[in-house]
Amino acid sequence: MVVSCCAFGCTERAVKGGPVTFHCFPKDEERRKIWEIKIRRENFKATKSSRLCSKHFSPDSFDREKFGGTWLKKTAVPTVFNFDKQFVERKITRKPLVRKTPEPEPVIEQATRKRKHYLGDFDDDDMNSPTKARKLLSIAQSQQKKWKMKIKNAERKTKRLEKKLFTLTEMLSDLKKKRLATEPAANVLKTMFDGPALEMLLRASGLKKGKYAPELRSFALTLHFYSKKAYVYVRKVFKTCLPHTSTVKKWYQVVDGSPGFTKEALEVLKCKAVEASQRNRQLVCCLIIDEMSIRRQTELDNGKLCGYVDYGTDLESPELPIANSALTFMVNAVNGNWKIPIAYFLIDGLNAIERTNLIKIALECLHETGIKVVALTFDGLLCNFKVGNELGASVTSCSYA
Repeated sequence: MVVSCCAFGCTERAVKGGPVTFHCFPKDEERRKIWEIKIRRENFKATKSSRLCSKHFSPDSFDREKFGGTWLKKTAVPTVFNFDKQFVERKITRKPLVRKTPEPEPVIEQATRKRKHYLGDFDDDDMNSPTKARKLLSIAQSQQKKWKMKIKNAERKTKRLEKKLFTLTEMLSDLKKKRLATEPAANVLKTMFDGPALEMLLRASGLKKGKYAPELRSFALTLHFYSKKAYVYVRKVFKTCLPHTSTVKKWYQVVDGSPGFTKEALEVLKCKAVEASQRNRQLVCCLIIDEMSIRRQTELDNGKLCGYVDYGTDLESPELPIANSALTFMVNAVNGNWKIPIAYFLIDGLNAIERTNLIKIALECLHETGIKVVALTFDGLLCNFKVGNELGASVTSCSYA
């Protein structure tokens, strides 16, 4: 919702990081009534969403000693207004409204014409005249040609759908051929081809719309996790039957502490970025990535079997490998004294391309919160050196030493 100033003639609106701040009306009824009188708007009653911008307060109305934003003193009253001649009351004389009773419109009887498009629509009188019969015959032939073309197009569409189903089953080999998906990624995606295959076929043919099925949602999240390029390629081949990448990024967020990006952590970072912008500062942070070993085991937690590879996609299958590591993401403030974890994933080994894709998703989420990431920190594994090279840096083991 756009926040704007309720003062007469003021066109200020709330802008993220702008110099103008907006303030609520006092909860005390006497002070609230004083503010309403100062605004000089007729029959105006302030609500919870009513706001006044900082332009209508004198400099001594602000509490400079209070930290954490721009605050007004308890005795502050709006006194700065630019009232012009628009407040002069003008008397407008209007002519009395005279209503005229509408006259009933005359009913015109239209002669109904018989449709003559097909051979069964003609009678003997139409065939007595050679000219008329020739004209009606050409009309019937054009209609017949039109419907034959529609039947032919429907048959072609059916063949394309059958071919598309075959293409869907062979999609994994095509992705591996184009080097858009690795062998472990193909094995995980192969376990999901019963439900998502039918769902993608129905959406590509236009027979189903609305919310995405859980099977297709898990398939989209898993494919996007392994390779964003492969996801874009599949979405293009099957006519956008998969959701947009921005939708997939929202699906990554979780609220119950399960693997994936934590929505609450991103909301906290967004609030910190807004608070820093109000003080004319920019929040600078460092993204830290670390991988820790965990025990290979499965446990039943609230009816859900945990311990398998989990990327926050809600995929449950006994054919998945058991996770042996946890990949964690943490944000550490450079110009502040805090740090916060934003995501973790249960993995069974990821190559450099898959790790790079996941880091790009994390950087996109942090960019949307308004935080500036200036550094990426990881340990000295060979795989992490390749990740740095995939991100455009020149990182070698010699330079690192």
